[in-house]
Amino acid sequence: MKSNAQEGNNTNTKISFYANDTYVGPNPSSVLIAGVDSAFFEFGSTFAFDIPLFLEFEPNTTTNAIGKAKGIYTVYTRDDLSCSITMNLFLDEYQDSVLTFLGVLNITSPLREVPVVGGSGVFRGATGYFLSQVVFNDPITSNNIVKYDIDVNLYQNLLLH
Repeated sequence: MKSNAQEGNNTNTKISFYANDTYVGPNPSSVLIAGVDSAFFEFGSTFAFDIPLFLEFEPNTTTNAIGKAKGIYTVYTRDDLSCSITMNLFLDEYQDSVLTFLGVLNITSPLREVPVVGGSGVFRGATGYFLSQVVFNDPITSNNIVKYDIDVNLYQNLLLH
């Protein structure tokens, strides 16, 4: 789902989708690359992810994807479950363009916000943020579905023609 509003040289775009984030199963979208397996979300745990994105809430599906979120996150605090996250968003609609996020994500927070730090292609010079919230969680596997609402500002003088 996408909407656009234009003001001067600035276009504000809103994008919403769901991410099926799986840690177990035949083809997990997130894998532990550093840390101890028995201490899944503990200090120092680092994950790589390649998560399919969907327009609709679709548990247990791998079809009809509209793109992928790819990146890494590391649990970097002992006090809570805060992560440093780097996420690159690849949407089929914006081929050869990437929207990049970098920030802090607290896993226990019901609503999470991470800023846009830029991008490439049509997202060159982009600013904005995403808000995310878990809409489904399997407490046994930690597999979950996360809803993302992205608000991104694109600057016309930086867009590729």
